[in-house]
Amino acid sequence: MALLPRILRNFDVDVDGIGYAGRIREFTPPNITIKTEDYQGGGMDGVAKIDVGMDPMDATMVFGEIDPAIIGQRSLMAGPATTYVMRGALKREGERAQPIRMIMRGAWTGLDWGTITTASILNMTVNFHCRYFRLDINKVRYHEIDIERMIRFINGTDEMEDIRDAMGV
Repeated sequence: MALLPRILRNFDVDVDGIGYAGRIREFTPPNITIKTEDYQGGGMDGVAKIDVGMDPMDATMVFGEIDPAIIGQRSLMAGPATTYVMRGALKREGERAQPIRMIMRGAWTGLDWGTITTASILNMTVNFHCRYFRLDINKVRYHEIDIERMIRFINGTDEMEDIRDAMGV
């Protein structure tokens, strides 16, 4: 018998510790993409992709209001990082819900207020560049990426540990 997939039954986003339940409408987490370069040397019958770092991690959130606390935060170049935390519940029929949590630190790179009309919901889209990202499912850490501290933890392995050791940092 096939199992039905776990679905995200509900979620909330906190911004620097302030909850946005009822006001957060959509959340698009950052894509985790390894930047590669193609390499083909003599004696090779094809191209090998070589890991040369990470592509930018950008998230998008849509809020159902124009919020002064968010628009008043610092942009990417202006100051300390902001922390956004998405918490949700993954649920499959016949099983207990499992918590999912995504922690992101960084700053907004764009604010879009959409089209404003009379008697309408004022959707505010926030584009957010992440310098830090962590994914926990059912209280297990699966990903933790900290660009500034050169940490890339993927499913139990810090892929950058030996590079930090070799550099003495």
